Amino acid sequence: MPSEARGECSECGKQNTPLHRRYKTQKYCQSCYQRVFKPQECPSCKKIARLPFNIANAICDNCERLKPCIRCGRQGDGSIRLSKFGAVCNSCALYFTQPKKCSVCNSECRRYSRSTHSEADVVVCVRCAQKGDFGTCGNCRRYRKLSECEGSKEPICFKCSSLGSVPCKRCKCLHPAGFGDICENCYRKDLLERRLTITSNMFSTKMFRGLFTQFSEWLATHCGVQVASIQLNKYAPILQKIEFHWGYIPNYEDLVSFFSVAYLRRFKRLVDWLIEQKQIEADAKIKAQDSEIRMIQKQLQQSKLSDGTESICRKYLTTLMSQVSSDNLKLRTARLYMCAAIGFAKVTDKTSGQKFNQRGLIKYLKSAPGQKASITRFVNYLNLEQNTELWLPALKKTDAVRARFERKLEEKMFTLLSRETAPLTTLSEEWAILSLQLFHKLPIKTCKHLIQKSACVESENGYELIFDNQAFWVPSMKFATKQIINKNQYFSKG
Repeated sequence: MPSEARGECSECGKQNTPLHRRYKTQKYCQSCYQRVFKPQECPSCKKIARLPFNIANAICDNCERLKPCIRCGRQGDGSIRLSKFGAVCNSCALYFTQPKKCSVCNSECRRYSRSTHSEADVVVCVRCAQKGDFGTCGNCRRYRKLSECEGSKEPICFKCSSLGSVPCKRCKCLHPAGFGDICENCYRKDLLERRLTITSNMFSTKMFRGLFTQFSEWLATHCGVQVASIQLNKYAPILQKIEFHWGYIPNYEDLVSFFSVAYLRRFKRLVDWLIEQKQIEADAKIKAQDSEIRMIQKQLQQSKLSDGTESICRKYLTTLMSQVSSDNLKLRTARLYMCAAIGFAKVTDKTSGQKFNQRGLIKYLKSAPGQKASITRFVNYLNLEQNTELWLPALKKTDAVRARFERKLEEKMFTLLSRETAPLTTLSEEWAILSLQLFHKLPIKTCKHLIQKSACVESENGYELIFDNQAFWVPSMKFATKQIINKNQYFSKG
């Protein structure tokens, strides 16, 4: 230990005293060192050395450094330190130090730097110390200490600023010096070859090793060497599963039934290559069927139904799938029927407690009025198989449905005003039908019948259709256009 080092003696407790010796994290002043460490024979090397008399079987520092690292087992490389736990190498010594708090981010760290601060007692972790000076070089794209350079828009590293561009040792093309001796393209080619050599040994048969090699060449040609070197190992697991399960490349139907379309979509490039090599032949019908079946299963899994209602829904699904197999029902229609049945079952679990009844059916149809046609088959199934007495009520349109319908009518009227080429003073039949539907809430058939049978009388700002002693006012297109321009709002009467 240097003579100028000062601190607290671990033996006598003196403060700010010159420290003469450090032994396994213990510090000793000059007087304590001479009192504790006595010249004696080392039990290991049989040489005379100063050893602590109060520690049994103590050996000298040279023999301690010959021991292997207690963490990684490294031995005899000359980089062994002594800790209170034993000999540790320089790489592992970090894990035996006391962590300190960073003065910037206030997190505990064992790696810290004082390079950015003049105060000796300020502790800054490496991450915070590198925030200002370190970054990605604008030329070689390596994370290094950066500096501003004339003629460069982005900060670059020292190698790129001092050496600029150097020729690649392999292909002789110029590349940024910070990247190394070879260019990025040559590096990616070497990386691809190494990964191909290592990963191809995972296959047990020569055929699949050859297929994997052919696919790597195709991937490098179609996607580039960089993409191929990064993504090649991604496709090895699925080929391993195919080799283990079949031992050859099966047809597309077997692949879909075993893996599913969603799983194969993750390996789209491999599937495209197999199709291009005519190993498999994709079938859109099989793909659509698998997607529908997976969606039905996902609906049942995520529905979280009670045991009773889930059992009934699964029996209903079995009935639907039997009709699909006999070509009496499309698979997509079966999924829509199943979606409505699951929705009814959820409402039943919340209101009636696993018993399908009329009250739950009405509540479900009020919350989802558009599912009336889809739920009809499930209601008939319940009446037939579960002996229920359910019937589908004639539900009135809710306020939300009516408001949505009126918005569509208003959009059609605005479209008609924007494209109308006839004079705005005449009454258009299409305009009259939309006005009667919007203002008088008449069905479209009644509107058409009213226009044919009624007498049209021009009135202020519009027309009156008189039929059976009743007058139905319809705004003129000219008045509607004027209201929109002047008030920038929907038109109304008067």
